[in-house]
This record gives sequence, C-alpha cells and structure tokens, in this order.
Amino acid sequence: MGTDFYQVLEINRDAEQIQIKQAYFKKVRQHSPEREPEMFRLVREAYETLSNEKMKAEYDAFSTYGEEIQFLIESGQALMEKGEFRKAGKAFKKVLMIEPTLERPRNYYALSLAYDQEYDKAYKQFEHLMKESPENATYQYNYGSTLISAGRLEEGIKYLYRARQLDSSDINIFQSIIDAYVKNKQYAEAQQAIEKELKHLNEEDHSTVVYIFMLLEVHIVSNNQQAIDRSLAKIDEWTLQHSDRKDTVTRELTSLAIRLSNAKRYEMAERLINKAAQISPTHEFVLEIQQEISNKAPIFKEMAELEEDRQIADAIKNILILYLHGNEVDEDEFDQYSKKFFQELEFMCMYKPHAIIQSIKTMVIHYPHLYKVRKEVFQHSLKLAKKYNQINQQYDRMKEDSQITNGIKRLVALYLAEISQEERDTYFDDIMDEIGYTNRHEVYQSIRQIETSYPALYDLNADFFEKLKGMSLT
Repeated sequence: MGTDFYQVLEINRDAEQIQIKQAYFKKVRQHSPEREPEMFRLVREAYETLSNEKMKAEYDAFSTYGEEIQFLIESGQALMEKGEFRKAGKAFKKVLMIEPTLERPRNYYALSLAYDQEYDKAYKQFEHLMKESPENATYQYNYGSTLISAGRLEEGIKYLYRARQLDSSDINIFQSIIDAYVKNKQYAEAQQAIEKELKHLNEEDHSTVVYIFMLLEVHIVSNNQQAIDRSLAKIDEWTLQHSDRKDTVTRELTSLAIRLSNAKRYEMAERLINKAAQISPTHEFVLEIQQEISNKAPIFKEMAELEEDRQIADAIKNILILYLHGNEVDEDEFDQYSKKFFQELEFMCMYKPHAIIQSIKTMVIHYPHLYKVRKEVFQHSLKLAKKYNQINQQYDRMKEDSQITNGIKRLVALYLAEISQEERDTYFDDIMDEIGYTNRHEVYQSIRQIETSYPALYDLNADFFEKLKGMSLT
C-alpha cells in the first residue's frame, strides 16, 4: 500500500494514542522541516492519519485487505452500472464487514439500497454517514435524493438545500432541487428559487446564463408561453452583452432543443434551434439538428391536430401513432401492436371502407406530411377500401336482383361474412345443398348475371363460380 506509517513513526500496530503522540514528537525533533522537509512531511502525514481514529481504521483496513476491498468496490460499481442493485449491495456490505468505518463503500451500499427501493434500509445508512461526516455535501445530497424518490418531496428538498449550503459551487445540486419542484409540478417554487439565485449573481458571472436556461426549462414544462418569451428575451439580451460567450448560448439552446425533440415537442424545439442557428449561422452541427427538427416539426404538429379530428378513423390514427412513437416500446410490444393495428386497418377496409376512403382523402388535403410518412400503407389501404366499397355497393344491388337465385346470393354473402372456418364450412354445405335442389339453368343464369353485372362479387371466387357454371351445364 505504499509507505508504512507505522514504520515511519517506528511503533507497533497496536500502539495506543499516547504512544503515537510520543513517537511523533520524537521524530519531529529528529527531522526538522528546514533540513529534511520531505521526511518531516511524511512524519506529519503519518501522525495525522494514525492519531485520527476513523482515518487510522481506514488506513489499517486498506493496509491489510486493500486488494480485496478494492476488488469488492469495483465489482459493486460494475453491478450498479448493470442495474443489479441487490447484488451490488452484497458486494459493498462485504467491504463493511471487513471495516465498518469505511465511508465510501457505505455510501455505495446506501445508494444500492435506494435504487432497489429498500428505502428504510437506505435511510439508516445515510443517517449513519451524515452523523459521522455532517459537513459532507454528497451524503446530504444522496439522502435528499432518496427521500424524493420515495415520495417524501418536501423533506428531500430540505436535505438538497443543506447539500447546496455545504457545496455552493456544485450547480448540479441546485439543478436537482429544481427538478424535484418540477416533478411535483411546483413551478412557482422552482421559478422563485432560480430568480433568487439570479439576484445574487453579478451580470458578469458566466453562470448567469445557466440559471436563465433553467428558468426557461421550467417555463417550457409548465407551458407558460409569456414566461418563455421573457426568458428568451433575457437570453438575447445576455448574448448581446457577452458576445464572447455565443458558443455557450448556442450549445445550451441546441442541447435543450435536442431534449425537446426527443420528448416529441417539436414546435418548441424548432423555435430554440432556429435561435441557435441565428446566433451561430455557420455551425455545422446546429444546422444539421435544425434540418432534422424542421423535417419532424410539421409532422408532429399535424399529428396533434389529427388526434382530435373525428373525421379520421381510429385505425388510421393507430398506424401513425405506431410509426411516430414505436421507439418508445420494446421490440416484442412493437410487433404485437403492429400486428393488431394492421389487422384492424384491414378489417376497416373490408367492412367500413367508406370511413377509410374518407379518412385518407382528408389526410391528403389537411395532413400532407403525415400522409407522406406512411404513403405506401395508405395507398394500399385506399385501393383495398375502394375494392370492398365497390363489393359492398354491388352486394346491396345484388340482394334485390330477382334474376339471381337465393342459393347463389347466400354463397356470395358467405364469402363476405366475418365468421370462423368451422361456421363457414357448415353454412357452405347447407348452401350447396340448396343450390343442388335448384334448377340448373337458373343456377347458370344466376352466375352469368353476377359475372356481367357484379364483377367485383364474381372475383371473390371466380374459379369456383366457373366450376359451378360447368356443373350446371352437365
């Protein structure tokens, strides 16, 4: 483990505190800082470590079990990254069994419990850490975050503020406070907290713009359009006053635009990325993102309107929802939804074709961007719906046609019926019995009438009708 502090002070490992202190004074007299500064520093470090009970326990543990402790900590961290929090907790707990005073593995252990939603157990570990090291901002922060995760929002925010007081330089702690307010839809509290921070900042402080962007995000989440306009105006003003910080503003605008785009809020994303492009008109990455968002914005704008449009069949809406939001479900769910929605669309084309025809015609006129993204599907559906619309129209006329026998009419109806194969077979046998007792000439004339006057119905099973014609002539 490097330098042995016990050897530096020339004492045994079971030395009492009084012996450690005596050994230190003896060594200080032997190695003055002027003549042997490096040795003096080492003696001083050895004494500071061994005279502090907590630091001594940690030093002893790593001296004896250093490799094993390091292995367990690294194993636990790897398991945490994989999301295997219970297994990770076991690794950190083994470290604490070796040496209970080690704070870093205890903090990891507490986090693993919190991520595994073992909140009560996590509280005890964090409370132990805060008692031992009350000035440690990380422990206060982790405890507060765990309280918030468990639904104890107000109490959690209180500890986040304590962490903020202990480490005011860490802006991430403040961001977590704002996130907690927003999560609970306490937008006014979030706004007040940010504005309070802004009042304490000098206009020349470069972190000012970060807080302005925090404020902008709160207004976007709360959908406060007037406040959004004010925040964007503040950003414009700050950018003009700090032209050397344009890159920072561009980066923040682009980052927020991308997050909004990922959240499918393309209208606002487009507004922000356009502003970024105005500030940095030659920035290739910004222009690339601008093009990507500008392509998607009208699609999602139309989708928001289409979802409220009662003239569009649900089967059409579902196909578009699957296309636009399919990446939000896993592959198996996507396949299940895809099969279900396409079956529903085909069913509608067959049994309610007029609704599909009108829906697609409306989309072509009023929702051209949405129509374009699934053009092939809609063209196929339109063709299928028109086919079945024609079939339905011809069927309605055929039912009233006195030149066609009842048995043939029933046969056509069977082709159009939505029934099980077993039922279909039963009805088919019954219909064929009826046709068999009908005059063959009448059967032949009925089929000829369907072939000439109702071709869409004839095409439902042209081969069988031809066979039936032949049988009626023999």
